[in-house]
Amino acid sequence: MCGIAGKLYFDPARPVRPEVIDAMTDRLVHRGPDARGVHIDGSVALGHRRLSIIDLSASANQPMVGPSAAVLTFNGEIYNFKALREDLARKGRAFRTSSDTEVLLALYEDRGAACVHDLVGMFAFAIWDPRTRTLFCARDRIGQKPLYYSHRGDGFSFASELAALLEDDDVSAEVDASAIHHYLTLHYVPSPETAFLGISKLPSAHTLTLRDGEVTLERYWRPSFEPKYASSVGELAEEAWDLISAATKLRMVSDVPLGAFLSGGKDSPAIVAAMNAWTDDPVKTFTIGFEEAAFNELGDAAMSAEFLNCDHHEYIVSPDTVEVLPKLVEHHGEPFADPSSIPMYYLSEMARRHVTVALSGDGGDESFGGYSRYAWAWGAGLLDRLPKPLRIALGAATSSLGSADWVPPGVQRGAGYAKRVFGPEDERYISMMCHFTPSARWDLYTDDFRSSIRGSDTPALFGKSVAGSDAVEAIDRYMQYDFDGYLSDGINAKVDIASMMHSLEVRAPFLDHRLVEFAARLPASLKQHGPKGRVLYKKAVAPHVPAAILNRKKRGLTLPVNEWLRGALRPALDDVVLGSRLRERGHFQQERIHRLYADHVAGRADHGYPLWNLMVLELWLREFVDGGGPARHRRKVAAQ
Repeated sequence: MCGIAGKLYFDPARPVRPEVIDAMTDRLVHRGPDARGVHIDGSVALGHRRLSIIDLSASANQPMVGPSAAVLTFNGEIYNFKALREDLARKGRAFRTSSDTEVLLALYEDRGAACVHDLVGMFAFAIWDPRTRTLFCARDRIGQKPLYYSHRGDGFSFASELAALLEDDDVSAEVDASAIHHYLTLHYVPSPETAFLGISKLPSAHTLTLRDGEVTLERYWRPSFEPKYASSVGELAEEAWDLISAATKLRMVSDVPLGAFLSGGKDSPAIVAAMNAWTDDPVKTFTIGFEEAAFNELGDAAMSAEFLNCDHHEYIVSPDTVEVLPKLVEHHGEPFADPSSIPMYYLSEMARRHVTVALSGDGGDESFGGYSRYAWAWGAGLLDRLPKPLRIALGAATSSLGSADWVPPGVQRGAGYAKRVFGPEDERYISMMCHFTPSARWDLYTDDFRSSIRGSDTPALFGKSVAGSDAVEAIDRYMQYDFDGYLSDGINAKVDIASMMHSLEVRAPFLDHRLVEFAARLPASLKQHGPKGRVLYKKAVAPHVPAAILNRKKRGLTLPVNEWLRGALRPALDDVVLGSRLRERGHFQQERIHRLYADHVAGRADHGYPLWNLMVLELWLREFVDGGGPARHRRKVAAQ
């Protein structure tokens, strides 16, 4: 795992200054502390920071130059590199290293842009081909590794992190109001946007080709949801476990110590169980917990660790550990309000004391139907088959039930969810993901800010994602958008940043695209079936995971946000959300923020997540717009 950066001018006679690529590369030292490399050829410069995982020798350092003079800078792992190497060797290719980097470069020289179809792995890479003066970039199918870029009239720059890209003085950036609008709903900025105008994310499963100053983006993969499998449940469960086991084995190839994250949930124990089949030593496992019982998974994780005979390690996250939030804001480079990024940071820190590579259970929910929104999607799919007049009548009934004063709060919440089921599918999905409801978000804005985001429609992102999908079932369309959005820009971004801050590589077997493709074609009833969730998955892993874990209620990794913002974190909330700097920006109506704040701290309502969104946004504005962050952050960008 590494950090990459690069810059080129379209004018071949205009050289890249070495100090620019040096600054960009040095900004990524945490991603690759083991080696640094720079390749400069006049108007083109590529940089690399290396975290040595496979072939620890200096001969595998990057940027790497091939026999054709093509130059590669690569972040990630190609898990099937040994098989690819054998195929290339049969064609007469000689290799001087045992690295996956050299295999990737050789594959490009053999197949060109089509090389991405042969790759099993997580990656973001750039290859400069001097023969055609072409820059070819690619990002893995599920978006585990990031790539940011700036395409300008005179040149092009890219990097693994926004802060590194902003070290290039030619990168002009100002705040994108539409991106902030999307962020306040989703808690992340969706690809291809970033929080800055003029800077983009390369979306997952896409390639980028730059030639003669023109950029071409091409999507090279998406999962197919049809036709559905007709095999028996037993046969499908056996195939699912074989795929999980094989994907896990492939991700255990490493020349450095390796372990696993172990939560109290259903996914990571299955990965550790698969690891046990391929190693004789107890797997080193790592778990984060909280003092608050409702959020603490240590007991369940310990149960799995004992069942799986792990070398187990634990860490308790307390409110004072939130002091790391400004660091996370700086490394993300744009507002990112998933509170679980904080426990992920400390989980990675703990794991790095013992290992350099950790396997995780990320992606199991998205593939096999683990979220409550999938259950609602399954239910919505049934309701969509009802006659339209009946659907309208049921929608009106649930709407009145959800707003009636005499209805108990629990029933109101259930009616609120049910009401969403009767709305348009894109709005239905977004409403189940949002920290701010559309109406609450719009009411928060000032007139000036509303004017600046006219035409920005967050639910429309859902429609764009599923437009090219063959998904017929509602649950499958939800999954398609999760792969394009929530998983790529949310979960994967969180894990990538938090782990790489500690130079830890995290690998996710559930994100093997062959496993994703298999799960996509499962019938909806084997993903969700009324109150029964993850039907096929549970059957597949039942022999390998404690029964009590499979039957427990899903909790997920997050912070006690509501409680902490009323208690230990209230001074930080006061400073950021009620401070004059947020008011003076002119984006939000201060009286609305005060109402959110007052109702929350008084316990009249739980507004922890909206307030957390605002707090992270203000910290980001101070860091990247005001220049008020750490002294080492030298770049200041223009406010809107």
